[in-house]
Amino acid sequence: MKIYLAGPLFTKVQRARMRKVQKAIEELAEAKGKRVKKIRPYEFVTQSENDYLGGKAKFEIFSRCKS
Repeated sequence: MKIYLAGPLFTKVQRARMRKVQKAIEELAEAKGKRVKKIRPYEFVTQSENDYLGGKAKFEIFSRCKS
């Protein structure tokens, strides 16, 4: 099963919310006998990198996701 789940991921609160949503999706998929592979784009950069890159962080994250 492939699901593209997008949302704001640049603060701790936003990341926590997305983890809850992801967990709910995983539990539903498991109940239906489906496998879900997760990729969390925000894990491709550290908070320090995100702070340093500022508005350019989204481009760096996208580049790392592609590779």
